[in-house]
Amino acid sequence: MTYANGELDVTSKSIVKSMGGWLGITESILPTLVFVTTFQLSKDIWLSIVLSGALSVAALIRQLIVKSALTQAVVGALSIALTIWLTLRDNNASDYFLQGLVTNSAYLAIALLSIAVRWPFVGLFVGFLIGEGFTWRKKASHFKRFTAATGIYASLYILRLSVEIPLYLSNNLSALGAAKLILGIPFYAITLWLIWLVIKPLIRRAS
Repeated sequence: MTYANGELDVTSKSIVKSMGGWLGITESILPTLVFVTTFQLSKDIWLSIVLSGALSVAALIRQLIVKSALTQAVVGALSIALTIWLTLRDNNASDYFLQGLVTNSAYLAIALLSIAVRWPFVGLFVGFLIGEGFTWRKKASHFKRFTAATGIYASLYILRLSVEIPLYLSNNLSALGAAKLILGIPFYAITLWLIWLVIKPLIRRAS
């Protein structure tokens, strides 16, 4: 999503930009692809995690240099360290994906909780972007659309978890890696687009 000249808009270009551009997308895909491929070919979990971790660290350093986002860098570093520890603690390659499962579960819980308490977080985010603050909660049409948009966001994580958890439990590394890549950026982009279609009438009305 982009916000300029008082108007929020979503295009294929803005969706790509929100994910760090094509370079950022490549950096997010490569570690998983390298880990799964290397492990399948070598069955060496240490080599696989070292190569994957090196790519993640290199991407993190580049982002830190370009954006100078210290907080994001710290979170990224902790995420990489946790992934490495989870993978090597029992030498179980499938545990490379465990952190992602936990993170997806947390995002799903937040989305569902925000709907349950009638504060759908898509509304919290977009409401301030379009200058409505919290007033959208008093408008039935706005509330329904923001709730539906948050439901779409939650559906992404329901889909990911329903596919990836069984694969993780069955230790199906190849299928798990493929599912993570397919349900990652492509489905995230689709989700953003669907959310935009739901809230677009409200944005146009506000502008």
